[in-house]
Amino acid sequence: MEFFEKIYPVLESGKLSLTMVLSKPVHGKIAVSVLPKPTDEKTDELKKIKPLVVSGTPAELDAGFINELTSAGRVTNGLLSSIEEFNELVAKEKQAVVKKAEKKAENVKKKATPIKKADDKQPSLF
Repeated sequence: MEFFEKIYPVLESGKLSLTMVLSKPVHGKIAVSVLPKPTDEKTDELKKIKPLVVSGTPAELDAGFINELTSAGRVTNGLLSSIEEFNELVAKEKQAVVKKAEKKAENVKKKATPIKKADDKQPSLF
């Protein structure tokens, strides 16, 4: 059987694990649910990944299930990679903004002239 050889590339990235549930046959068809679970759940959005749910006769599932599963797995891995890249980009941008603000504050502090204290000798309006 080729099942594990075909599913291996989906799991190889290490970004997700799969939970599969096979339901009791009804009218000669088996329902299969596959829930991809990200191995790194730092983002709440990752918890919203929908399961793959298919049903068919044993012959139909033998013919098409693995292709559906590997296709969905590639899409999910791509999504997880995009989220990781986005999070890294946001973190870099945040660091750049903080550094820029710190540098600007330092420049303002350097350019600021201290307020001179009023002498008693200078005339006062009061």
